[in-house]
Amino acid sequence: MSTVPIGAWMTVKELQYAEESSYGVLPGSPVFNSVGYQPRVMFRVDPKMLPIYQPGTEDTETIQSAAAQEITWDIVYRPTDTGFAKYGVNSQGGGSGTIDKSLTLLMSVKLNATTETWIILNGARPETTSITGRAGGNLEIRVIGKGQTFPIPPQTDPGYTYATSSSAQPIQLKDGGLTPLTIDGLPYDVSSIAVNVERNLSTIAQPGSHSAMIIIPQNRQITGTFGIAWETLGLLTILGTLAAPTMVWMLSAALGLTLTVNVTQFTKLNSLSFASEDPALIENYAYQASTASLT
Repeated sequence: MSTVPIGAWMTVKELQYAEESSYGVLPGSPVFNSVGYQPRVMFRVDPKMLPIYQPGTEDTETIQSAAAQEITWDIVYRPTDTGFAKYGVNSQGGGSGTIDKSLTLLMSVKLNATTETWIILNGARPETTSITGRAGGNLEIRVIGKGQTFPIPPQTDPGYTYATSSSAQPIQLKDGGLTPLTIDGLPYDVSSIAVNVERNLSTIAQPGSHSAMIIIPQNRQITGTFGIAWETLGLLTILGTLAAPTMVWMLSAALGLTLTVNVTQFTKLNSLSFASEDPALIENYAYQASTASLT
């Protein structure tokens, strides 16, 4: 066998992104930015093939449907900043740094252990962004999205300005302080927290092409969960009275990074369990919110 299978250790340039000047089009001299610390990424392409029955034979013919092909991507990383996540969280209308801007995703690998090969996805927008934290661990961000085109990877350098792999310390839950979560202005001892933002992307097909004309965001939906050491009746009171407080998650006090979730409606007490071996009682809630802002 003359070829060599490659693994993740053959990655040359870790996943990075750049804003596009118009949908699916990079500016003349794009500058790429690091997504985060050691990103894990998966690409999928569904060309929308259909089996068609043929008269006079039991065998089918496979053709491409008229729908736009579906290109999706799935990234999990440990954040060192919030730059990439802002595209999935913050509201429309903010211009650069928000979902108003589409992205090009890029990485490169040593194919056959020798030839640097660039994997490029154009017209990317985030569909689902999940930010999670747990006491004693790093924050983790997962972003799932759609793209317009996924060309055959070139093996000549496109000549862009690339980001270097992130070497900064990933953000941990403790970086927000002893009580990184406040609800209705009061601090709470949070043990775990998750914020999920759905953008409900719509793919607009274009005549004469299997590539999407554009992929646009629709309604934003914000949900999540959190676990708090049970110390007061404050949260049970919020649940019982159907109050809708503001939650502020200080991601990093040193970097000044916060995630603010407004008009937060507690939708369920997921659990408040009692066991003699538990070191602390944890009340776990699910919530929905009207708006969210990530700095």
